[in-house]
Formats: sequence, C-alpha cells, structure tokens
Amino acid sequence: MTDISIGEKIARLRHTFLFGDMSPQALRSVALSAEDVSVEPGATVVHEGELGDAMYVVTRGLLRAQRRLESGRDEVLGDLNKGGFFGEFALLESRPRTATVQAVTASQLLRLSRASMQLHFAAYPELAARVKATLERRRKVERHPFRPQREAMLDRLVALLAGVERSALEALGKEIEWLWLPAGETLLREGEPGDAVFFNMLTVHGSGGVSGANRRRVLSVRYLGDDMVHAPRRWTTSPPFEGLDAEIDAGAPMDHRLFPTLWTRFRGTAP
Repeated sequence: MTDISIGEKIARLRHTFLFGDMSPQALRSVALSAEDVSVEPGATVVHEGELGDAMYVVTRGLLRAQRRLESGRDEVLGDLNKGGFFGEFALLESRPRTATVQAVTASQLLRLSRASMQLHFAAYPELAARVKATLERRRKVERHPFRPQREAMLDRLVALLAGVERSALEALGKEIEWLWLPAGETLLREGEPGDAVFFNMLTVHGSGGVSGANRRRVLSVRYLGDDMVHAPRRWTTSPPFEGLDAEIDAGAPMDHRLFPTLWTRFRGTAP
C-alpha cells in the first residue's frame, strides 16, 4: 500500500474522539509524527499480554480483536475498520495489552508512539488534559468499543432495511464505518459541513442492548420537506403504512393525513 498523505492523516485523527477537538496546530503536529504501518492478512499487530508502547488508528482495511479465555478458547471481541483505533492506553503508561489484534484483510494503520505523544503533551498541555480525561472515562466502560463482527452488522442491516436483498446489504455492510463515542463526546458540530448519515443501531433499531427486566422507550421522529413526493417501495417499510400506495400516486406530493403539516414556510411578500 502507498503511504497516505498528511491531509488524510489529519482527517483520520480528527474523526477519532481522542483528537477531535485539538487545535489545527496540535493536530498537524501529531499527524506529522504518525508512522504509516502496512499489514498483510493474518498478520498480528499487537499481542495480548505484551507491554504497549503505541496506539494505532486504522486508515484502510479490516482487523479483528480477540482475547484468550481461561478455558484456552479465543473470544472474538469485534472488528476494527477505517476510523477505528486501539491501544490508546499505551499513550500514558506501559501496561499489558488486553487483546490480540490481527489483520483480516490487507490493512494500513497510523502508529502513534508513547514517546512522540509525550513530546506533544509537553507542547500542548490542553491535548494532554483531554486525552487523560477521555481515557479515564474509558477505564469505567466495561464493554469493549470494537465494531461488531461482520455477521452481526449484517443482521442489524437486515432488521433495519427489511425487504432489501441480502446481497445488496452485504455490499453496503463493507462501506459502514463503525464509530464508538463515550458519554459526553461530540458526534456532530453545528455549522460544519455534513458528509454522512449516522444510525445509533444499539439504541433505536432493536438490538439486545437492555438486559434483564429493564425496558427502553424510544421516540423516533421523521420530517419531510415540502418538496418530497411518494416513492412506493417493493419491500415493507418501517413503519409499513399499509394501503398508502392506493391513496397516493407514485410521484405525488405527500399530502395525506399520515403526514400532517407541522410548519409552513412563508412564500409571499414579507409585510
């Protein structure tokens, strides 16, 4: 694989919650010190139990994290694709790795060593404070923030997009970027250009995230612009809107009791 540009390094780092709020100067400094690492399928990047001295950010490819159980069996924790990262606690201290991470496909990573990051922490105290505070919150999270395995992601897509052919969903699943955010972190900022749509698949779309007798109540609201028209689907939509096709022609405005007008834009001459 070819080395990635400094611009792509900056973009990858900016989209991780550790470095998202860094100043442009600090972000560029960290990006310049990030080492490109290419790994082939089956190669191991870090071994469970070894002392860590760097963190890694995935820029291309797919990796899998697993740990050894007392029984001797390996437990798969999840997958990491573009935008994922691991080994971040090594930025602050030398501690044993909690998982083994291997490449599933040919992959490219950014390696940030503890030695280089200590220099950045000294130059940018606000960076040191943010990273330490964020990692301290991470210590309190029991569930590993790895991307679910491909099969689990596909099952969620099937539930979300009922009626779409599985082959199409398999292709779509390869393009999904899994993001994990601890409490208090920012996903979107008002005013910045948008380039993606986000689904909280563990909360809104019916996963088994709540255990025992606990219950979860979710309100999902969808708004339509006044230029929207009816586009009948071959599959069952969510909600299904049974009989709607017989009441609204294809291409007609969504003028129906199921879609009440909440707000009308003033189109006349202002008084």
